[in-house]
This record gives sequence, C-alpha cells and structure tokens, in this order.
Amino acid sequence: QFLYVLAVSLSDKNGNTVESVSRKVGIRTIELIKSEKKENTFKLRINGRDIFAKGVNWIPADSFLPRVNNEKYKKLLTYAKDANMNIIRVWGGGIYESDYFYKLCDELGLLVWQDFMFACGSYPEHKEFINNVKEEVEQNVKRLQHHPSIALWCGNNENEWIWYQKYSPDYKEMPGYKIYHKVIPDILKEFDAQRPYHPSSPFGEDEDPNSFNSGNTHQWKIWSMWTDYTQVVNDKSLFVTEFGFQGPANKDTLEKVIPKQNRRLHDYIFEFHNKQFEGPERIWRFLSAHFPLPSSWDDYFYLAQLNQTFALKTCLEHWRTNGRTNGSIIWQINDSCPVTSWSIVDYDLKPKLVYYFVKNIFSPQLIYFSENNELIKVKLQNRSNDEFKGTYRLAVIDTSSGKIIDDRKSKIKTKAGKDDTIDEFKKSDFLNSNKIIITNLYNSSSELINTNYYHHKPWKYYQIAESNIVLTQLEKKSKTQLLVSTDKPAYFVDLYLEGVEFSKRGFTLLPNEEVVIDLLNHSNQINLNEIRTFSLNDFLR
Repeated sequence: QFLYVLAVSLSDKNGNTVESVSRKVGIRTIELIKSEKKENTFKLRINGRDIFAKGVNWIPADSFLPRVNNEKYKKLLTYAKDANMNIIRVWGGGIYESDYFYKLCDELGLLVWQDFMFACGSYPEHKEFINNVKEEVEQNVKRLQHHPSIALWCGNNENEWIWYQKYSPDYKEMPGYKIYHKVIPDILKEFDAQRPYHPSSPFGEDEDPNSFNSGNTHQWKIWSMWTDYTQVVNDKSLFVTEFGFQGPANKDTLEKVIPKQNRRLHDYIFEFHNKQFEGPERIWRFLSAHFPLPSSWDDYFYLAQLNQTFALKTCLEHWRTNGRTNGSIIWQINDSCPVTSWSIVDYDLKPKLVYYFVKNIFSPQLIYFSENNELIKVKLQNRSNDEFKGTYRLAVIDTSSGKIIDDRKSKIKTKAGKDDTIDEFKKSDFLNSNKIIITNLYNSSSELINTNYYHHKPWKYYQIAESNIVLTQLEKKSKTQLLVSTDKPAYFVDLYLEGVEFSKRGFTLLPNEEVVIDLLNHSNQINLNEIRTFSLNDFLR
C-alpha cells in the first residue's frame, strides 16, 4: 500500500494555528460484494479488482498483554506478509490492538478484518451498557478509521450463530442483537460511512448464519466436530473466515515448559498444554487416519505437525481452486502461551512446519490437480497481475522402489488471473499402485516458487523406499548454510538441532536435486552428526 503524509491544520481568524495533525494515509477503494448477477457471493473488491483473501486470524499475542511489544508485532506480521498473505482478521474475542499494529499493516499492505470486541455470547441491552458500548465503538472507530489497512468492520464473533445453534432459529431474539444491527451501524454511518460493515462472523441472509448459501462461514466440522480434513471437498463456502487444525508447538518451545519427566505422549502435563476439550484425542484420531501412530516423543512432533500441515494444505487448496470460494482465513497465526494449538507460528515466534506449506499454497502461482473418473489433470493457476513465464517438472515416482518412472519438463506461460491445464495422466495408471506425482514450478530465473504432490490413497498405505539424506555445510562468511541432497526421493524432509531454526522445512527432495538451507540463529561451526533428519520415508518402509 502506497502511503502519503496528510497534514491538516486549523487556524483562527487571525491566521494563528489552533491545532494541526499529520498522519500517513492511503488512497484506495474497498467494497464488500455480497450479491452479483442475481446470485449470492461474498468477496472483497479493492480498487475495482476482486481479490482472493489469503490470511490468518489474530489473537492476543500474549496472555499477559504488557509483554506484547513492537518487536513481536513486527515479527508476526512480517511472517504473514512473507507467507503471501493479504489479510489479517482481528478476532472479536481478543482486544483492539495497538496503533503500531495497524501502522504495520498499512506499511506491509495487509488488509484488516476488524471485529468489534463481542464474541461467543449474548450481551445486555440496558441503557447503561449500551452507552458504554457506544463510547467504546466510537473511540475505536475514530482512532483507527484513518488506517487504509482497515478493510471492514464486523459486529461480533459467532454470537448469532451460537444463538441459532443453542437457543432459537430466530437470532433476532438474541440479547445484544440491537448492538450489531442498530447501535454499531448508526455510529459507523456518522464516523466511517464509506467502509463496509458486516454484522457478525459467520453471517449471511439465511436462517442459519453459517450457511454455505450466503455470507461467510466458519468451518469447524473439520477438526472440532471430528470430521477429517479430506471431507473439505463437501464445503461450498463463499468465504471462510475461520478454520483450523491443531499441531504441537515446536519441540524446543514446549520443552521449556514441560519438565523432562513429563515428556511422554500421554502425560497429564503435556496434555494440559492443549486448551481444547479433547484436543489431544483429536490429534490421535486424525493421525491414525493418515500415518502409522508414533511411539516416541520426537516422532510425535514430526508426524503431528505434518498432519496439521496436510490438513491446511488440503483445505486451502480446495477453497482457492473451486471457483466458488473467495477467501480463506486460517485460525490462527499466533499463540498466547506455549501450547499445542491451531497456530502456524508458536509462542516463541518460531514457525511450525505448517507455515512453510501455507506460504507455498498462498503463492501467486499454484500447481494443483483436478480429477474426474478417467483423468488426473495438472493445472497452473496464476493469481498475479502479470503473465507468468517459467518451467515446470512433473515426476511420477514408484514410492516402493524410489524410481522415477516418468519425468516431464516443459516451458510454460499463463495469463494473469487464469487457470490452465498443463498436463494430464490416466487415473487408472495410479489405482492399486504406489505411484505418486511430484511437481515443481520455476520462474524465468529458474527459482523454485511452488511445489505440490498427488497421491490417491492415505499416506499410511504407501510403501516408501529408504533414502540416504546427505548434509553438507557450506562455507559462507555471513551465515551458516547447509546443502541437502538424497539418493532416492525423500518426502517432507525436516531437520532438527536444539536451539536452531532452519529456513526451509517439509520439502520433498528428488535425486540430483539440492536444497540450500540457512541456519537462521546460528553462525558457528556445527556438528552435522548432531542434526536429526526426519522424512516420511522413515515411517513407511
């Protein structure tokens, strides 16, 4: 977002300055489109152009708010920007964030879906409370309305939906209904009339506020209602404002708060660091659907984080490519304390494995797969403003032997905003086999910008050949780097060394390929034997 300095001064009749204000502002238009061509939709239109919203929910960045400093704000919001996101939803169960938060969003070009601070309940409508609400809303609208990052105001989080589910199909009977449908809209008409307002999230024009047929949705059948992420194919949302899937914080983060004697998979203290009712049980249920169950502490962290990764990858890809959904906002980017949760960055501000897949799936260019009864079509989606020119590689692999049995490489170009079919395979060639497809997309400078994979059955049913992953330290004056190579395909490789962060995680590596990884917080000579490598190969031999 380009920003400009706007200076306004007030002078008396003698030309003396009474008051002056100087602020950075942006010039843009924002529309919330809820109907188009006589059909319901839900999408953001920025400067006359429809966008697909790619983002995360934001919760308070610490359980003790004074701990949240500008450095933490900057690191978390930069993670969002670097992961190709364009929107942050400030959740209504949290707080109105500091001025610096919104200033950063302005500078980083991140839109803000701003809830008012009402969530998951019914609120009184007596005079004293309504007056308090009016003061709160007016103060925050006046404080924040000059920020170009504020894309829309939203009345509350889930109030109408919860009332509909628990009490009555008529949410107009809900105590507090007046606040979101009369009090707040009237204040916005006076102080910020041009910015879109949405009464609640989720909310639409149907009896069920969480209907697929209008408005926006919160998808919690997956995970919270014990439904597996593969069932996202049945989701017909117009816009998804909440969905998520749990994975543990990074090992070093949790071990700071879990004593050594409690580092067991079914230990009370370990399970206590998951704040959802039956959260640990859900992790095991969904692990069993896709992987062999881990028995060791270290293996659990790898597989549980990988399952969270596959869940978000599957859902995000479905919503981005189905031609109906116009946005997906992940629950959540951050944690308020060191826990197992839905976050993609843990409490110590270290990205979890899932972060790197979110970054990949939110890339402007995406290779994906579309199936029918006979064909597997390989498609390229270009969501940038410019024509894309590059190359792609498709490798068909027999996982049991590790042999590449079909290797295709080609130049490609796709116009802005288009989805093109770039290759196809017979589906019958993959059924009852250990074949998978690995795809790599490169830009015109031969830089790898997007990866994907196709598999036709749960990973736990594949046999995967053992691979020999080789690490070589590169001599660099300014930083420590590793060169990673393999003799056979190695799937979803992750590295671990206590206290060290790696710049890439969860990558798939083919023979004769090399990946260079930066050690982000380590500049000394390392002992390569101390680095532990994980890959899916280790569990499916």
